[in-house]
Amino acid sequence: MGVLDIHLPDYRMQKGFLAQAKLVEPGDSFDTAEWSRLQTQCGRMLAHSPASFVFLYSRAGIFVVPALSVLALTQRGNPHVLYKRSVQRFFEEHFECFIGDRAISVPTSETLDALVETANARRALLLKAVG
Repeated sequence: MGVLDIHLPDYRMQKGFLAQAKLVEPGDSFDTAEWSRLQTQCGRMLAHSPASFVFLYSRAGIFVVPALSVLALTQRGNPHVLYKRSVQRFFEEHFECFIGDRAISVPTSETLDALVETANARRALLLKAVG
């Protein structure tokens, strides 16, 4: 889970996204069990938020694909074939407010803990900017 919390004098934004990370090279394919597991994980994330993504780690870099696109694949394979963003571009769009879900916000650390539990997230990243 990633959460962005911006508090500036003339701008305030709280939003976030859910993410699942996978280690997979562009030329590799998931076995049937791992593919099924990824599809299940994407379905669970999307049940909580449309702002759900899969981070693909490889020697070529880190790329991000929408969980919705992973679920749309009709055959087991490799999510690198999907339309993707570099991790840099993903975070640029997140900070620019093209990506994110306002339902994933954390006014307090207790709220973050509750959100992590509700979304069944193992880790959370909170990015905060105050001016």
